[in-house]
Amino acid sequence: MTRKLAWFPIALLILAAGYCFRMALADVWATQVRYELGQPRLSDEEWLRTGQILKQSLLLAPDHASNLELAGQFYQVQGYRQALPQAPVDRSDSRKKALNYFRQAVTLNPAWPYLWDRLALTKMSLQQFDRELSGALDRVVKLGPWEKTLQYNAAIIGMASAEQLDMLGRAAMYFAMEQSLKMQDQDTQKTLLAQFKLKKLCIGIEAFSVSLPILSRRCADKAF
Repeated sequence: MTRKLAWFPIALLILAAGYCFRMALADVWATQVRYELGQPRLSDEEWLRTGQILKQSLLLAPDHASNLELAGQFYQVQGYRQALPQAPVDRSDSRKKALNYFRQAVTLNPAWPYLWDRLALTKMSLQQFDRELSGALDRVVKLGPWEKTLQYNAAIIGMASAEQLDMLGRAAMYFAMEQSLKMQDQDTQKTLLAQFKLKKLCIGIEAFSVSLPILSRRCADKAF
């Protein structure tokens, strides 16, 4: 009995070492995929090889949020990729795969605003203007209030889908506009204010005017 118990911690160490090796190898594969995705242009062969490496990483670490986010990024890029001869349906399928991976990732890491941003961008590309999109925009603006890129993205997505957003989504859009007007340079501010249907957006701003001094003032100054 004593001998059996003596082997128990050794077995645990072996299991732990095996797990650590798997995770380390998964990180190696994931690092390679990130590198490839960062390249300005990949050939079809390089792209297919990158997809195979991603599958190996996912096989070793299927429940890691960073791996799932990386898979979402891969399929998000594939949905826009010009090199591969993809039909419109194939592009849509790639974006749907990306959305599925981002959904899994935010479940594991709901406090990471960049994940919510990727989810929202993917839903916009699929023209899925629904409650999930509103919730994603809300998480983006609340989790990353001083991240310029995130607030700009949320403002653009919000204005592109304003007519389909519920009150939660519109509040997020207005907040993102307000933050962007605080943080962005003058040229970017002008671009934002010139986007889409600002006239309609200003008409509905009264309900949020208490917390939106800059945007409210811009709307009041603009003659429609």
